[in-house]
Amino acid sequence: MYKLDEKVMEILKPLISIEIAQSSFYVQLANLCNEKGFLIAEDYFLNESKEEREHFLIHYNYVTGQGSYFQTPAIEEFIEEANNLYDIVELALSMEAKVSEMYKSAASEMAMLDQMTYNHLLQFLKIQQDAMKFYIDACATLVDIQDKAGFLVAEKMIFKL
Repeated sequence: MYKLDEKVMEILKPLISIEIAQSSFYVQLANLCNEKGFLIAEDYFLNESKEEREHFLIHYNYVTGQGSYFQTPAIEEFIEEANNLYDIVELALSMEAKVSEMYKSAASEMAMLDQMTYNHLLQFLKIQQDAMKFYIDACATLVDIQDKAGFLVAEKMIFKL
C-alpha cells in the first residue's frame, strides 16, 4: 500500500496544525472585532475562520488520498488583545507572515523530496501571498487613523465580503 513518506508527513504535520489553529485564531479576532464594535470586520474574520478550516480539509483529503493516516491535531487556544482595528489587523498580518514562512520553508524542502506533495503545497503559497498582500494593504490604510469614526469608515472600505 502506498503511503506518504515519514519525512513528508513530518513536514506536512505543522502545516496541517497551523491551518486548524488559524481557524481558531480568526474566531478570536472576530470576537475582538465584536467587542470593539467592528461588525463588518467580525463577519470577515468569521469567514476567514471557515476558509482556514477548508484549507485544513484540503490537507486532510490529500493525506488520506495518498493512503496515509491523518491525525487531527489539537486546537491551539489564542488569547489576543487589541485596542483598535489596526491592532486586530496587525495580529492577522503577524499570523499570516508566520504561516507564509512555514509554507515557504516546507515547499523548499519538499521540492526535492516529493514532487506530488510539492505541487500540493503550491496552492497554499498562492493563498499566503494573497493574504499577505491584503493584510499589508489593510495595515497601511489603518496605521494613521486615530478615532473610532475613522476606523469605521476604513472598515467598510477594507472588509468587503
